[in-house]
Parts: sequence; C-alpha cells; structure tokens
Amino acid sequence: MAEEEDPPKDRDEPRPNPNTMPTSFLGVEKVDFEYVNTLVHQEGAPDHIDLLVNVPLADGSVAETKVVIGSPVKFLRRDGRNEYSNKVDSRLTVTQTQRKATGRVDVQNRDGLWWELPVGYPGAWTVLLEHEPKVKEFLGSRFGPGKVFVDVGANVGAYSLRALSRGTKVYPFEPNPENVKLLKRNAEINHLTIDVQECALSSSEGTANLSQNGATSRISDLKGVTVPLRTLDSLDLQQADLLKVDVEGHELEVFKGARKTLARCHPDIMVEMHHWIGAEAEAALFNILLENGYRFEYLDSYSQGRHLVAHYEKAA
Repeated sequence: MAEEEDPPKDRDEPRPNPNTMPTSFLGVEKVDFEYVNTLVHQEGAPDHIDLLVNVPLADGSVAETKVVIGSPVKFLRRDGRNEYSNKVDSRLTVTQTQRKATGRVDVQNRDGLWWELPVGYPGAWTVLLEHEPKVKEFLGSRFGPGKVFVDVGANVGAYSLRALSRGTKVYPFEPNPENVKLLKRNAEINHLTIDVQECALSSSEGTANLSQNGATSRISDLKGVTVPLRTLDSLDLQQADLLKVDVEGHELEVFKGARKTLARCHPDIMVEMHHWIGAEAEAALFNILLENGYRFEYLDSYSQGRHLVAHYEKAA
C-alpha cells in the first residue's frame, strides 16, 4: 500500500509581496490604512497584534479605539492546501471614553462622565460643578429611575447628563445654538441619547433676542441671535418631579408660563435668583410660588445672586 503523500508545507508556499499585491484581491478593494485612521501605537504578541488607533469623528476630533487582530489560524483543506482565518475584535464603544481631544479642547472626568471644555469658551468650566456644591447636592439627590427632571437653561448639560446617566427622564431647554452643540457633544462622548428642546421658556410663545455668551447667555435687547419662545405649560407634562431654572434674569417669565405645570405636578424647584432682576420681580416670583402651595428658602449665595429652593406643601 502506497504511503499517503504529506500535504505541502508552509515554507514551500510562496508568500505574497505587499509591494506587488494588486489593489483588488479576491474581489475586495484594498484600502490604505492611513486613509481610514491614524496608527498611534502597535504592540506585538505571540498570538495576536494590538492596534491602538484614532478614529476621526464628525466634528474633527478623534476617539481612541483598540483593535485586536488574532494570529492566523491554519486549516488543512481536503485537497491538501492550507487555508487561513483571522479574528478581528474592534472595541470602539468601550474605549471611546478614553478619547483624546484635538485642537484647543480639554477633556475632564467628573462624576463618572467625560466633559469637553473648549479653551476660551465662556463658562465651559461650570460643567464640572465645583462652584456650586450645595446646588449639585440638592439636585443630584433627586435624580433616579422613574423621576422626571425639567432643566430650564440646560447650558452644556452639566445637570441634564448627570440626571440622564442615573436613569432620570430629562426635558432640557437651551436656546443658545453653541451651547446645544457642546451639550450634544458631551452626550455623545458619554454614549447618552438626549433630545434637547432648542428654545427659551417664557410667559408666552413667540421669539426673542438672545445675547450669546456661553454659560451666561441671556434674553436681552442687545445684538444677538433670534430664538423661539415656548411656555412650560405648552408641553402639558403629566409628571415633573424636579424643576431647575437658571436663565440669567428671565426666571420670572419662565414661572409665569409654568403655573399650570406647578399646580398639576408640584415639582421640587431650584431657581437661580440674580441680584439685577430687582425686588419687584423677585416678589412677583415669590407670589407665584406661594399661590401654588410652595414654601421656599435660600440655599446659598454667591457674588451675583442666590439659589432658591422650593418644596410643595400639601394643603391640610
């Protein structure tokens, strides 16, 4: 009986020359790696290769991702020829939180979330919430599954995204287009989905002029951008457990347009009261709260005003 012939060995098979390979191989177009992303690190291992790459994002920044290419596994075909298979593991969703910003952007982590702070952007640092610990504690202690948070003056998402990450349903209102872009960007890098109401809340529907200045943008007569106005009552919310209002002096108008919501939902309230609104406007806001069964107190004070918190007291 004749001995069975050994299959061809690896060393007898010609190896392809990468410099002479065609641009199309087995029907698959060849793509130069540097056109897809930029290799920043490569580490060899006996059974696999780790690639750490920068993936370009739509806004011009990049996100790190780890790609693991396993060593080829050889299979022996019935005709005696060798066949190879590679396993590729890409983990963009895991490592994107380790992203590195490009350009003049700082990235910091607070409360388990990542925050972009564009250099020179007015008030971007406020997203870290190091300047108002009592407000952060008051609002944060009320976030959780099953809760509804109305964030009027959401800015770049400091409270909305913290609430969302803890299972709270959020209604964020922010009229400044530049703030909205950064809010959505902060949501993106934390893998959160948020529906921003791109308007200002007031006492009536219509439009108004917004003076853009980052975290301190405000409704005013100064030159700015025209933004839509809505009332909180127009949403006809059936549940609102927590209401934050920080709109740089437009607070009274917000509450004028929220009377039905307060009477129906009785949310806990935190409102930033600026000194420049004057005693008359402050008293009018107090009256709206009292008319709806609220008791209130100042939580703290700072150079430009105070933070007021209010709780609904059930009628006897």
